Amino acid sequence: MFTRNERMVLIFLMASLLVGSGITLYKRVHPDFAPDLPIAVIRDDQRDTTEFGENDPLAQIKPALHSKGAIHQEESQALEEVIQKTEDRLRGEYPEFQININTASKRELMLLPRIGPKTADKIIAFREANGPFQSKEEIMKVKGIGEKTFERLKEMIIVE
Repeated sequence: MFTRNERMVLIFLMASLLVGSGITLYKRVHPDFAPDLPIAVIRDDQRDTTEFGENDPLAQIKPALHSKGAIHQEESQALEEVIQKTEDRLRGEYPEFQININTASKRELMLLPRIGPKTADKIIAFREANGPFQSKEEIMKVKGIGEKTFERLKEMIIVE
C-alpha cells in the first residue's frame, strides 16, 4: 500500500503531531512551563529592532545590548541613546529631538528614521562637497532622500 519511505514520513508526521499536542496540553495544565520569553532582534545593518513577548519592549532590548557578542560597544551606546529618548518621549518629558544636519556625526544621523549607515555617509559626503545645508529642504538633494523621507525628518532636523 505505502512504500517504506512514505511510511517513515507518515510515522514522523504522526509523532510530531503527538509531541506537539502533548506539549500544548501540558502548557494548559502547567502555565509556568516554558513561559513566553522576551526576544530582541537587533539587525545591525538597518538599525531595525523588533520585540516579542508580553513585557515592556524597551526593557527587553536593554539586556540584549550588553549580552556577549550581541552588538559592538559604540552601537550599544547609540542604541541606548535612542532608547532613552524614546522612553522620555513616551513619558512626555522630551517631545522631539532635533539634529543639526550640518554638524551631525554619522551615528547621530542614523538616529533619524529611514537613515541607515549608507544614507548617513551620503549626507556627510554631500555636506563636505557642497558646504553646509542652507535649508532643511536641501537635504532632498541627497540621493536616497525623497519627499516621503523628508516629511518624516523635517520636524527632527535643524540647519544652523
